[in-house]
Amino acid sequence: MRTKKEARSSNTSEEANEKAIADVKDLPKSEWEKDFITGVSGKRYGFIDFTPPKVDMVNEPPHYKIGGIETIDFIEAKKFNYNLGNVIKYVSRASHKGNYIQDLEKAKYYIEREIGSTKNES
Repeated sequence: MRTKKEARSSNTSEEANEKAIADVKDLPKSEWEKDFITGVSGKRYGFIDFTPPKVDMVNEPPHYKIGGIETIDFIEAKKFNYNLGNVIKYVSRASHKGNYIQDLEKAKYYIEREIGSTKNES
């Protein structure tokens, strides 16, 4: 059960959001629509800001650390060559990037290259 203080705090937040919504309704639609599309924070209008945190897709994409270890760290620790490293990379990330079959086909490409180069060395 909520305390009176929690209830007051909750009501205050709800009232603030309702007021902010009313304020936005008075704006020309194009102004707040443009801000929404360009990612202007809800704080401008008094809303609680639910903007998701920025993700660094170059250095730390979320699918790189699934399983608790970055794929590149595993590849380097096991001293896989270029072809086998790419096989590990594509297979380990395939179900996390949105194009499962394409990543498996990429892995297959590097497996076939590795088999071909190994046969040619023999």
